[in-house]
Amino acid sequence: MGDARATRRRYNARIMEPTPALASVPQAAPHAAAHPPLPPVGSFLTDVFSLGFRSIIPALPALTLLCFYRFGMGLYLAFAADQSSALGLPDQRAAAAHLILTVSAYLPLLVLVYTPFLPLQDALIRGGRKSFLDSIRHVLERMVPFSLSSLAQVVILMAPVVVLAFIAAAALASMPEAPKEVIGATVLLLLLPVVVWVAIACLFMLFATPALVLDGYGPIQSLTFSAREVARHFFSIIGRLFAGFGVIIVVSVFALFPASIIGMAASAAGIHSAPLTIAQVFWTSVVTAVAFPFTVAVLTTLYRAVAPVPVVPAGVDAGAGNPPAVGEPHQAETPFVFE
Repeated sequence: MGDARATRRRYNARIMEPTPALASVPQAAPHAAAHPPLPPVGSFLTDVFSLGFRSIIPALPALTLLCFYRFGMGLYLAFAADQSSALGLPDQRAAAAHLILTVSAYLPLLVLVYTPFLPLQDALIRGGRKSFLDSIRHVLERMVPFSLSSLAQVVILMAPVVVLAFIAAAALASMPEAPKEVIGATVLLLLLPVVVWVAIACLFMLFATPALVLDGYGPIQSLTFSAREVARHFFSIIGRLFAGFGVIIVVSVFALFPASIIGMAASAAGIHSAPLTIAQVFWTSVVTAVAFPFTVAVLTTLYRAVAPVPVVPAGVDAGAGNPPAVGEPHQAETPFVFE
């Protein structure tokens, strides 16, 4: 009996010892693969401009449409402004019609031009190919959750604005005989939190649309994912947004010099010429249309830095845009070289 108990004790002690093969395996840091660091600013800018240039040719028809849309709207605004100044008083009905026209024209462009750049550029990051028509089809397939997410974002943005508008109306109604300076200071004081709220809300909803369109998140999941990732990389994201958009703005300002020279020459000479106005608006429309792929590339590149491209099995098209299953973790390989 004593020998049996001693044998059992030796057996239990042996199976409780760590296996040498497992003990020698180094343990990965928690969340190391799930939350990679953002790329350095230099690498980020290189990826942005590379992606922007590569997406111009596939999206050339859409950029042409965008250019002529902005050209038409620019001509309308230029000549409508001249007409209203000649009349002396702004026409409120014309302003309302202009607002309705702008919104009604923006919504189709949002679905057919602006948003399809996301799957187009994401396919290029993955190393695949996707035509712009396929990108539009990709967005249309996500139209219902995209609409719900857009509605939720509008509510999040506008709810505090509406509350502050009621407060402003009540404050102005309580002092009908106040000086104009006091009324102006009150309005500016109430506008400040509106501007701060809109900036913060837009920043935290930055990745909602890419997460929904590219990776198949739901309307609420995309918002929570965006808020979580922005909070995790807050200052890094702000720095790269300033760097990316700052370079694009500087380059665009230099590219707009011909239009500025035309406008300054016409103003200095006191000439109001329709051909000069048309030339100025056309050049501005071309520059803004060409700059648009780079502005989207800032968002796409930054999104794929916080949500790397999922591993695609062999034989599956990398540009197909198949989202991961709901709840499936991103076991990913990043397309960026991190330092």
